[in-house]
Amino acid sequence: PRRGNTTGDRAEMIDSSGKFDTFNAKHKTPQEVAQSFVNPPTLLTRLVSKNHVVMTGPRGSGKTTLLKMLTVPGLASWTGDQAVAFKEQVDFVSVFVPADRSWHGQIKELARRIPDEGTAEILGTATFTTHIFKAISKAFLDWQSLDLSENNELQKCIPKLTFEDERKIVGSLASDWHLQTEANTFFELNEALGKRLSNIGILKNKARRVGAEVLDGDGKDFLYLSYREGIKRAYTLHNNAS
Repeated sequence: PRRGNTTGDRAEMIDSSGKFDTFNAKHKTPQEVAQSFVNPPTLLTRLVSKNHVVMTGPRGSGKTTLLKMLTVPGLASWTGDQAVAFKEQVDFVSVFVPADRSWHGQIKELARRIPDEGTAEILGTATFTTHIFKAISKAFLDWQSLDLSENNELQKCIPKLTFEDERKIVGSLASDWHLQTEANTFFELNEALGKRLSNIGILKNKARRVGAEVLDGDGKDFLYLSYREGIKRAYTLHNNAS
């Protein structure tokens, strides 16, 4: 997975205000997005440059479409005229973390309903962290698809893992992220993170009534995980194995 340090690096601003996407791509899979994708001149190429990029534009202008097209499933499903030439430029695999303005609303509502400000912050941060970890595990799962691994242009980017590699990665991440998995597979890792989101939802409801007491007791260390360290641990394990 791609990473970088923003200190001292140049950030490039891309204005995506053109009407590239008639329908919002939020609820479409990367494969569905790719079926009707038309590459806006230069934009996709600028997104894969070796710079930090901030892309801006109004709702429906195509931001989500462009970002989903940088995922392995999106690229593998793209068969347009420019597809092959573009895929040959890509030398990394990406993780797409879906986020929108509803997150902001949820956090504001959390702060309003939970009397203790510190408790609301801890539960909000834990939710954010879990969503990121879930996106990483989903990307790892996507990369294991046989259909994707057989794509000629993307074979250089798609990590090749054995079952034993997958088992070791999942075992380590489950331990680091304080998860219980049914089996050491990327699918089960993703499922366990989904269950965690449900559990955090229960804690939020309890916190409205009992406040900070909801954080007491065993088994709550996952609320204090660092998303930065969790991301670093995930890409280090996967890169080393692949």
